Amino acid sequence: MFLLQAFGRSFWLTVIGAVAAIAFTGTAFTASLAGTQTSNTATATTVIGAYNVTTVAYTLNATTSTNIDAITFKIVAPGAQPTFVKAQAVTGGTFYNCTTLLVVADYNATCASTTPQLTVAAANSMTIVVSK
Repeated sequence: MFLLQAFGRSFWLTVIGAVAAIAFTGTAFTASLAGTQTSNTATATTVIGAYNVTTVAYTLNATTSTNIDAITFKIVAPGAQPTFVKAQAVTGGTFYNCTTLLVVADYNATCASTTPQLTVAAANSMTIVVSK
């Protein structure tokens, strides 16, 4: 009762409304990811030293949608083109070789993930190694 009297009813209604809005927004964000991504895949932006890796995406197999055929992402790299790029999507798993293509000032990387075949069920992390 002391807090209600000290801060007033309108203050607490505002606090409750703000908490509800934040909770609803978090739920909506999760639902939007679930609608566009499969359970074990997601996207992120990470700065790695001088490189900035963005727009990580997965190409699912057209026949078997539980297989991931490629991992793609953008590398914002100052200076020379990265010459060593690899991606790993399973903790302790295979590092897939990637190719890079200069597009304007950034590099698009594509990593074929078919040997061995990467699956959505197995994908549990993302490690990207980039160097000149």
